[in-house]
Amino acid sequence: PIIKNKDMKTKFLYIEVVETNGEREYTHRVLREVSSQITNITSWADKNIAAGIYGDKPKNVDGKWEYNDGEVICELYKVMEITKLQYEVLTKFIQ
Repeated sequence: PIIKNKDMKTKFLYIEVVETNGEREYTHRVLREVSSQITNITSWADKNIAAGIYGDKPKNVDGKWEYNDGEVICELYKVMEITKLQYEVLTKFIQ
């Protein structure tokens, strides 16, 4: 539920997903403005961000999302609710 109606109350999230691809590891930093009706931001971020960071149809194994039979693994590392000001500043550096 990414916000389209600006009259709706929102939460601002900073999310980090760690991708392990062979011997390499990458950190994806993501900002999202979501409905304030979302009560479990960790679960939302895991299902909507971590599960789709690399591609489609991942397999959830022990709380990590696997792609290509385990060649690539994505895991939700951090989710933080941030202020609107923090969100606006971070959008200048994270796309």
